[in-house]
Amino acid sequence: MLWGSQGGTWTMPSVRIVGIASPALVSGTLVLAPDGAAGEVLGRSEHEYQFARSADGTLECHTVAVPVQHAPPRQFEAISDLYGRTATLSITASDGAGRSATSSSSVTLVED
Repeated sequence: MLWGSQGGTWTMPSVRIVGIASPALVSGTLVLAPDGAAGEVLGRSEHEYQFARSADGTLECHTVAVPVQHAPPRQFEAISDLYGRTATLSITASDGAGRSATSSSSVTLVED
């Protein structure tokens, strides 16, 4: 997790796409692993990104931003209690032709 230069804390995954055109609409969701109940949604984002061709022929974007904060009513509380916890980061990319793909990964939340 990174502290943003304009405020807030963010996770910044790189996203690679195959068979989807650039620009692509990228949606991200970060959900805390549940402790017996439904997981807390720590962040959501949706933004159109330009992707660049990488050496292996895929399209890649290094600037996808998904916020990290407690869900309401705790959204203004510090997030230091999240360090070391596990969350699921889900990314969906779609283009103007209706092609889309979704990927989810388990991540450990650490301060960078």
